[in-house]
Amino acid sequence: MTNDLIPPEEMNFVGDGDFIAVGAHFLDHFVKLGGLQPHHRVLDVGSGIGRMALPLTKYLTEGSYEGFDIVDVGVRWCQHHITPNFPKFRFQIANVFNSSYNPKGRHPAAAYRFPFPSASFDFVFLTSVFTHMMPAEVENYLAEIARVLKIGGRCLATFFLNNTQTAALIAAGKSQLSFATQWANGCWINDPLAPEGAVCFQEDYVLEQYRRCGLETESVYHGAWTGRENTLSAHDIIVASKQHEIPITTNARRASARLTRWLKHQWRRTNLRGRLMNLRHFSRGGESHSAATRARDYAAKHPELLKGQRST
Repeated sequence: MTNDLIPPEEMNFVGDGDFIAVGAHFLDHFVKLGGLQPHHRVLDVGSGIGRMALPLTKYLTEGSYEGFDIVDVGVRWCQHHITPNFPKFRFQIANVFNSSYNPKGRHPAAAYRFPFPSASFDFVFLTSVFTHMMPAEVENYLAEIARVLKIGGRCLATFFLNNTQTAALIAAGKSQLSFATQWANGCWINDPLAPEGAVCFQEDYVLEQYRRCGLETESVYHGAWTGRENTLSAHDIIVASKQHEIPITTNARRASARLTRWLKHQWRRTNLRGRLMNLRHFSRGGESHSAATRARDYAAKHPELLKGQRST
């Protein structure tokens, strides 16, 4: 892997750990847990700055890759550095709102339609995406995943899942995150000042949403974030497959209900922020910058980084 395909550390907004090692680790999961094959057509929901795409460039020898993300500089990095070297790897910006990663986004995630035809992918994956989304948004994305997957296609996604054992580990202080604030029924957040910074869901609720979308859960692998030992990953992982289509009329009714819930969530977010404004000032010294904001600031100061060149 040539160094010009690896972004500067200052632009990496997708998490801790060795950039290459984490990508290779998840490629192993995609193949062994998700059944990914070299000829598959793949969708990366939340493509970040190419951490998952890079190892796939060596694996998808006959297949293709589409990725989209709400952080513009990550997409632009991939467009300028990865696509010129691997034309079957394409990236696009999704101008979707998220208070942590894209606070100026125009479109609600609860109503966003993936920019791809139905039944067009063999494999869809999301790493550290549902961990930053609210219930109506997750429900819409699951419906869209089901729409764009082929019958028999698979999805691998990471979550923070709550169940009886997880709740006991959190109560015992063994978890890395406390999720002490209940945001909605079956949904908890770790930091009221940054609701989408880390979001946890009741496991039964998530599995029911998969079922409602025509996605059959094949396996759930609980992660190390709870303090569990001998885990496969830091986050929890769900692997599911598409078994049948959901009628269009049913999808339309559910989409309307999701959008209504999202609007209520937006009102609650605004109300909560107003009440916490002073607390934010004293606890953090003013508005805090997310990793995505820091990446944008760094890219603005170094525009040459988004002028990619073909690797040799």
